[in-house]
Amino acid sequence: MKTPLKVVWICRFSNEMVRGRLRFRSLLRKRGVFKDYSVWVTNGIREIENCDDISLTVIFPHYGIRGNKQSFSSAGVDYICYRPEDDSFFYRIRRRLFKVREQDFLRIRALVAEAIRTIAPDYVHLIGAENPPYSICALDVPGNIPLIVSLQTLMNIPDFVEKYPISKAEYEYRASVERRVLCRADYIATLIKYYRGIILKEIRPDAKFLGLLLPVGVEIDLTPSEKKFDFVFFAADVKKGGDDALTAFALLAKRHPEATLNISGGYTKAYKKDLDEKIERLGLAENVFVTGPKSTHAEVLAQIKLSRFAVLPQKGDMISGTIREAISCGLPVVTTITPQTPELNADRDSVLLSPDGDSQMMAENMNRLYEDPSLGSSLSAAALLTVQERYSNAAIIRRWRQVYLSPEDYIE
Repeated sequence: MKTPLKVVWICRFSNEMVRGRLRFRSLLRKRGVFKDYSVWVTNGIREIENCDDISLTVIFPHYGIRGNKQSFSSAGVDYICYRPEDDSFFYRIRRRLFKVREQDFLRIRALVAEAIRTIAPDYVHLIGAENPPYSICALDVPGNIPLIVSLQTLMNIPDFVEKYPISKAEYEYRASVERRVLCRADYIATLIKYYRGIILKEIRPDAKFLGLLLPVGVEIDLTPSEKKFDFVFFAADVKKGGDDALTAFALLAKRHPEATLNISGGYTKAYKKDLDEKIERLGLAENVFVTGPKSTHAEVLAQIKLSRFAVLPQKGDMISGTIREAISCGLPVVTTITPQTPELNADRDSVLLSPDGDSQMMAENMNRLYEDPSLGSSLSAAALLTVQERYSNAAIIRRWRQVYLSPEDYIE
């Protein structure tokens, strides 16, 4: 029998299985520690579990764990979890008082570098270059080990800092790490031509690109459910796009005062206060229902299925996981034009698109769905077919496996 390829994923994620195997500090249960996130990683792992010719080790950070590192195995996959360097009260005080940033991450980088030396993998695959607490570890991958970097977004675009809720200093730091990681990468995985163009022009003229998608957050689930709301906007952090969704909904509510919107996901106390004030100012206290973050992905899906439609404005990303999740739950989707979202309508009309920042057009699309049930049915059916054709997890990971076996054959 042929020896399986050894592949290391460096990423950030959490799920119930992982949290059940890790040991946590009982007095340091931070918000967000005990909830699912980056579900595309979880579903990718589940597909890899079925690949006998791939030996996978997943290296990832997780807040709240005991000690600096923990390891375990499950379903044939090995896991190495480390405590993020900023996961302490003293670190935050030091950063605040002395303006210390995370540039070095020396403890993390040493830990991950040692793990990679011990494993001696055939490939290292970094999922997301924009998050320094784990992406910076790619800089220490030995030059004789090929590094694949899958983009979740690209921070080095001209208007990123204008569209995302991030400080200028934080943006500059994270964008600089991203550039360094992309310069180290042997292969960069993204389908977005806009991203590829910027990388070739501004970062890496000799970049080699792979046409790899990230796994989908959820498989198709059309189980009937009670409907309590008309529209849902959901995100891990509702600040990212929540204001745009609310503004468009306010315009819809002028035509249909009985319409409802569910805003679901995580938020800071400060943002929740601002959001509540805006809802009150718009006279929508009886129309908009803000629900907080959920602990598991199953709870997220159950929440969004309480709505008839999804309004999901995007801010320069590729086709987001939220769009694909809403489609897979049978919800017709209203979203914005980004470098990749028009591809959802390449073969058939699967979503309703409006220009980024055009609240009036987004409200018009929401109104079309609200007033025409047949439109929602046709969009949902078309979108489900698009997802089945392009975004099934089995097909996506099958492509990843092929790339691992011979990446040069898949350069685009």
